[in-house]
Amino acid sequence: MNILAWVIVGAVAGFLAARLGGAGPGGLAGDLAVGLAGALAGGGLLRILIGSDGGFGYCVLAACVGAAALTLVLRSLAAPNGV
Repeated sequence: MNILAWVIVGAVAGFLAARLGGAGPGGLAGDLAVGLAGALAGGGLLRILIGSDGGFGYCVLAACVGAAALTLVLRSLAAPNGV
């Protein structure tokens, strides 16, 4: 069930990134994919670090942080000035 939460949070994070910061280099579809990948990575990393998913609240938090972090990193790398 928590993996479904990661997917939903990742899609929302990608959508919000596209709406608030303008579409990234891959457009809305790229932002959604980055949000999903970041959320799955964040949720998976939480599961590895603490041996479980820590409950629904921690799962959603980890997915949010992962999606936001990956989105920011990839957008900064794609920016012409690296900012």
